[in-house]
Amino acid sequence: MENSWEVLRKAIDSKGIKQISSDLKLSSSLLYKWCQPPVTEEDEFSSGTINPLDRIKILYEKTDSPEIIQWVCECGGGFFIKNPKTSKRDNILQDMQKIIREFSDVLDVTSESVKDKRITDEEAKKIRREWEHLKGLGESMVASCETKNYHLL
Repeated sequence: MENSWEVLRKAIDSKGIKQISSDLKLSSSLLYKWCQPPVTEEDEFSSGTINPLDRIKILYEKTDSPEIIQWVCECGGGFFIKNPKTSKRDNILQDMQKIIREFSDVLDVTSESVKDKRITDEEAKKIRREWEHLKGLGESMVASCETKNYHLL
């Protein structure tokens, strides 16, 4: 994972520091500080200023509230899915079959919801729950592949 100051530097450089500082009504020097590496590796905040990304990270860690990260993701047009913990898996094919069954469940819930030619808020929530479960299974399988946590056939 990239450091927060590197992410900010790339983002700010792409638009220009003067433009961003003007848009945010902040000094360019503050933005420059946000984009600096820490002076010491022991203190990740030793550049003198904690940048907004680090503040969000700290807030999330202190509150353990996924809604914070979800909100940021939604602002960017996305959706947050926490990376699953991986463990030794018995059979990748069984996990793939489970994903296919879960996809079928998503289709069933969606098909049932549109029978009356509309989707209620409650039905949309049910579809979302099924979809999130499916994405979690898929992510778990991929993460297990990446970490070589499958007993191969």
